[in-house]
Amino acid sequence: MMKIVQLVYSSRMNIEPGGLTRLATFRQIHQTAVARNKLSNVSGFLVFTRNNFIQVLEGSQVDVQATFDRIKTDNRHTDFNIIDTLHCHSRAFPNWLMGAMHDDIVVQEAMLNAGISGNADLTRLSAKQIIAIFSVLSNRTEGVAA
Repeated sequence: MMKIVQLVYSSRMNIEPGGLTRLATFRQIHQTAVARNKLSNVSGFLVFTRNNFIQVLEGSQVDVQATFDRIKTDNRHTDFNIIDTLHCHSRAFPNWLMGAMHDDIVVQEAMLNAGISGNADLTRLSAKQIIAIFSVLSNRTEGVAA
């Protein structure tokens, strides 16, 4: 059985003056992630809140690292912070090429359902807390299934 790596990171959205809106940028990033993750055998979940992306990438070490290295070259992201890298035997999001959520209210509800204050800053939570919240979101969100 293949070992699965879950890379949890945050970054800030970088919008160029006169460029796309935040929502349009988020949707564009999500569409690109779905297409590339299908080819890379990477799954995961992406949330945009408070001008931050928080993402879980999961797959083999090689595939996840290559995906993250590619994301780091995307000028729509800045201020990367790796929250943690976890090793496990199964994916948390096996049915998602890349699930996505950008609604702050829904994210806050999921945080409360996971036993975390809805006012907490996602970028300051542990990887396990983030995965728990994203698991709640994955049951009620948009995205493209694998």
